[in-house]
Order: sequence, then structure tokens, then C-alpha cells
Amino acid sequence: MYFKIKVAEKNKDTWVEKSMVMMSVSMLLNFMLFMAILERNILGCYFYKFTITSLTEGENDILTFLFLHILPIFILNYLLEKEVSQSPR
Repeated sequence: MYFKIKVAEKNKDTWVEKSMVMMSVSMLLNFMLFMAILERNILGCYFYKFTITSLTEGENDILTFLFLHILPIFILNYLLEKEVSQSPR
């Protein structure tokens, strides 16, 4: 997939960002699957969630998803991409 993105002439300027988004989405899905299996089937309790009492349950679920699932994966991939782009080749 990396090679196909990089080779296409129309993706010459944006292949890094596109590949970072695709890797982040795949890592996010793997992480969510792992956490769901761990919490539901193995441990039987949900520990990877935070609650703000002034918000509704739906709003808490959205914030939990954003801050505990999406944000760490995108920060990790962003830092890795910056490290790779700054290293000498």
C-alpha cells in the first residue's frame, strides 16, 4: 500500500499524510478490537473509560472514543513520522 501511494504522480506531495492516516486507522481498529476483547471477554470489567458527570452518556462515549482511542494513535504516528522525516537518509 505504501508503494502504491508513493508511486502515483498525483500523490507526489501528499503521500506521507495519506499513508499516516491509513496506518492510524488500521492501528485504531486493531487497538479497539484488542481492548474490546480484553475488557468484555477476559476481564469482565470496563476500565478504559472516563466519565464527566455533567455530560450525557453519549457525550461521554464520544469523548472517551476521541481521547482514549483516536488521539493516542494519531499522536504516536505523527511523532514517528516526524522522526523518520528528520532522520538522514
